[in-house]
Amino acid sequence: NRAPAKFKAVLMAAGEGRIMPMSADEIEDSFYSLEPSLMRSLVHRLCELGFMLREDDRWLPALAKAWFCSGLGDLPVSPAGLLCQQVKSISLGDLDAEAAHTLAFILPMKKVSSAQQATFYGNTNCASVSKGGGSFLLNSTDSLDFATTLLRRLSFLDSDLN
Repeated sequence: NRAPAKFKAVLMAAGEGRIMPMSADEIEDSFYSLEPSLMRSLVHRLCELGFMLREDDRWLPALAKAWFCSGLGDLPVSPAGLLCQQVKSISLGDLDAEAAHTLAFILPMKKVSSAQQATFYGNTNCASVSKGGGSFLLNSTDSLDFATTLLRRLSFLDSDLN
């Protein structure tokens, strides 16, 4: 019996992420999972649109990019149950954008060593995602600029000393 997450990571419609507290209803929904037939349909649709090359690719980055490109609004990306509830609430035909091969979906996570932090956030996975600061999308057309921007967003580079 894993403790429920108390916070959610949301990819906002503009491509930036936020960490937000969850309501009691969302905490209950956070344990939801997709039926296997809906999951297969989702993966098939993401492959059709070119967001996934193979059915065994990771589906979260593909879904986040397809959702963003289709203009469907905010998408909770963690905990997984909220993401599954959101997918269940749409028609897969709403995912209608062509693949944007220049977008990269990033979901930073930080190691959490304190039981106190895990208790505050609900569980260690939620603490790890929350401490990571939230998901975001980056345009990867210029690989040098992409790498620099990514390293800055993840706080590995700063503007002053590097």
